[in-house]
Amino acid sequence: MTLLLSRGNTTKNHKFVAEHNSGHAFAMKVLLQLVLVAMWATNAVGQSAPNAAAGSPLAIISDPITTTVDAFYLGSDRHVHQLWLSSGIWHPLDLTAAAGAPIAGFGSPLVSISDPITTTVDVFYLGSDRHVHELWLSGGIWHPLDLTAAAGAPNAVAGSPLVSISDPITTTVDVFYLGSDQHVHQLWLSSGIWHPLDLTAAAAGAPNAAAGSPLAGISDPITTTVDVFYLGSDQHVHQLWLSSGIWHPLDLTAAALGAPNAAAGSPLTSISDPITTTVDVFYVGSDQDVHQLWLSSGVWHPLDLTAAAGDPSAFAGSLSSISDPITTTVDAFYLGSDRHVHQLWLSSGIWHPLDLTAAASAPIAGFGSPLVSISDPITTTVDVFYLGSDQHVYELWLSGGIWHPLDVTTAASGH
Repeated sequence: MTLLLSRGNTTKNHKFVAEHNSGHAFAMKVLLQLVLVAMWATNAVGQSAPNAAAGSPLAIISDPITTTVDAFYLGSDRHVHQLWLSSGIWHPLDLTAAAGAPIAGFGSPLVSISDPITTTVDVFYLGSDRHVHELWLSGGIWHPLDLTAAAGAPNAVAGSPLVSISDPITTTVDVFYLGSDQHVHQLWLSSGIWHPLDLTAAAAGAPNAAAGSPLAGISDPITTTVDVFYLGSDQHVHQLWLSSGIWHPLDLTAAALGAPNAAAGSPLTSISDPITTTVDVFYVGSDQDVHQLWLSSGVWHPLDLTAAAGDPSAFAGSLSSISDPITTTVDAFYLGSDRHVHQLWLSSGIWHPLDLTAAASAPIAGFGSPLVSISDPITTTVDVFYLGSDQHVYELWLSGGIWHPLDVTTAASGH
């Protein structure tokens, strides 16, 4: 039996497979399935997007598999919620309920990827058991998986960050987190099996991560390496990089002569930039300026972007970066002490500042708001998402050289 459920401008195909038998039991089983699906359809169509929880993270992807833009956050119910854009309309979905998954732990991070290797959409979070959990979408259906249990891996430390990449170099899906030993750990998927690896131990001589260290990671086609970045107890930016199956450590702050230490609580973000053919790492220094470490021809260089662009200082907690083929710029986004979203953008070798909140006449960010950004080939826009003081998800989007604001939570609640 096949039932097609229309939801917005998409259709999800739900198939029920029953044993071929007869009688009252079979009829009742089919009837129960129909009732359950009808209840799900009614709830899905009538859903309103709940507010984000205080301290909720944000994750964002532009997904070529479903041709949607997807934003993920945690509600006050500690469920993972999705806001997805299709044909210009935003829709809400409670992924935890849809997948029958365990709730997120307090303070859980949230990361997501659209994975061309497995042709799935994957969302990762930490459960209250400090296991890494996955919600993955295939064939229109969301599924749950306990990756820590599947890989026989150690638990994450409380408050651990998460980073995920789909890596075409190794043809693996990789998730990185911090263990209670303050080591960087990896969960990697190959041929349908998840494996664990202690990267700090594997990269001989790598220092432990500082308590509360962020994580950033990329698969870099320029150097054909996988790179993971974190902060050590010396407040230096450290790199673990994979080449020819071997992990190596590097102290980037020491390597980039003159680079200042990171501020306590500094975020980290990284990109592999085909425009400048560099690898770029961004952080907030102890001077509250946004700093860049960039790799070219095997040499790491430092740059104070705030000073270069003449922009105001950063508020330590939020930072995001993209290499944008639409505008052919490199963009770093951060929150200022005015709780405005600020942009630093590089064009023709010169860094420029812009107050996006002012440019878009948008509401200010809530205290401690995260920031995420994408260059979206589906809508041909640059999109920045943050949380407002009302705990709504807001978007700032660039089209035709003009920045626009949108309350995505409200927009997704009109269906």
